[in-house]
Amino acid sequence: MAISGPEVRAVGSQVSNPTPTSTATTTAESLGITTALALADTAQDNTLGSELVKPYCTIADVKGYIKNHTLDTSVYILAINLASRGIEKFCQKDFWYREETYRVQDDEIADEGIYLRWAIRELTEVKVNDEVQASDSYYFTPITTDPFGPNSFIKNLSMKLYNTIVQDNAVVTQAKRVGFPKKVEVTGKFGYTIKDTNTMPTDEYFPAGIRRACTIIAGAFTNHNRREEVGVDGQRQSLLSTEIPHEEVYSLLKKYKRVRL
Repeated sequence: MAISGPEVRAVGSQVSNPTPTSTATTTAESLGITTALALADTAQDNTLGSELVKPYCTIADVKGYIKNHTLDTSVYILAINLASRGIEKFCQKDFWYREETYRVQDDEIADEGIYLRWAIRELTEVKVNDEVQASDSYYFTPITTDPFGPNSFIKNLSMKLYNTIVQDNAVVTQAKRVGFPKKVEVTGKFGYTIKDTNTMPTDEYFPAGIRRACTIIAGAFTNHNRREEVGVDGQRQSLLSTEIPHEEVYSLLKKYKRVRL
């Protein structure tokens, strides 16, 4: 059974407060994956542990976090790959660099603007029904200008992002909104630059929160995450922790979750 976390509405890194909930929903559940099931379901797929595939943290990050440098490299690789894909599932997007013309989906368009699934680096053109929009008819904040701004949002200043029909009701002839344009396209550069697909993004603007969340989740997925605690007798003891600290991870990821209208 898929369980989603509290509903969060975000624009880039601008986030409204999540709706309070009385149900303690773990981030692991929100990701649609648990440590045990993730490792069990993929145990027969050796390719997941053979090399890093579009990771959001490094092996060194995980080793340092769990304070364990003795595991087989494949364990770290598998955990990081699972954590990275889980983050994409939760956020409903990836964070990888792309340069393309993208056809905007209906659930990304609103009167106030366009909620893209990727952070904008550079926007060269916006078309509505094949008509190029004037550059002063919209506004956006690229990650290179303000990496903490609403980097996935194109604010509508004077674009016509809805269709109309003219109604004559014998009193006044007026235009009525009847839906969004058939085609909206944006051309530009999006996401965070990379060296290759086997290492995490090298972009200086890559969100530290995504890297941290990936490290924490991967640490749990190794099943070797140990934490030191001081007992009632004052003695330090090392405890095995296989649970994801869901509140910490959720707070890191919620601001990057894709807006769906």
